[in-house]
Amino acid sequence: MRTRLARTLTFAVAGGLFTSMALGADPLTLPDWSAIFTPDGQVLDLKGGLEAVFLQDKVSDGLGVDMSVIVEAGHAIVGNGVVPAAGDLGNGYVYATRDGAGNLILYGGVERLDSPGDTYVEFEFNQDVVKVNSGVPWPIYGTRTPGDILVRLSFAGGVMTRGEFGVWDGTAFQIVSSSETAEMPCGGVTGLHVFCTGPPPMETVSDEVWDSAGTPVETRPPDSFVEFGVDVAGLVGSNVELTSILVRTPRDVILDSFRTFGHWAQLPEAGGTDD
Repeated sequence: MRTRLARTLTFAVAGGLFTSMALGADPLTLPDWSAIFTPDGQVLDLKGGLEAVFLQDKVSDGLGVDMSVIVEAGHAIVGNGVVPAAGDLGNGYVYATRDGAGNLILYGGVERLDSPGDTYVEFEFNQDVVKVNSGVPWPIYGTRTPGDILVRLSFAGGVMTRGEFGVWDGTAFQIVSSSETAEMPCGGVTGLHVFCTGPPPMETVSDEVWDSAGTPVETRPPDSFVEFGVDVAGLVGSNVELTSILVRTPRDVILDSFRTFGHWAQLPEAGGTDD
């Protein structure tokens, strides 16, 4: 786990195409990730956006030990473990920007291993600080707030079968847009809420992986990539100040956060006023 894991959470989506359009809405065009990030996760160019967050995660491939594995049902506990290929996440990216009307636009993508298994990938964006505290295993702390966002893509036999966008209503994520879908390459995808699958946009730097005995093991590099774009105001009904990012499958998880808006931007050291 990175040090940044102790700050917030994120979650992961998977491929296929789904678009939802609204009258008067500018269609989204998915970003060129290799123009925003370098392969080692440094921000190359924000392209006029607000923030770009690199999400670092080991690839276990069913062989090595991943240090950000969901070890309890309900996604409440994170620890060390081996992730089956179907649910294994590699490095990911999140990019936040605004459209011409000042509305928040979010883009996200994550590397995966091509696998015939059944799984899902989710991205969750929270207004509250969602984090893990010290100690192994690490319980996840934080609360969901009305207006938090969920993107979920489901796979059967390795093929994406459904894409969903949801908003937290105080009790559950209410699905605002849902569609059965077939695989679709990412080039030229536009819409108010979009997602697709394809090859990774670049070969990112990966950490060495060990097995449970501490011996280095060779794992496959990610060969699949899923990404999405969402007009936040179009989905939620208004702009929200998001803080935490969670990317997850049933077994793997990546946690991180935005730093230039939401909770962290309100801290005194960032020029804000929160205690």
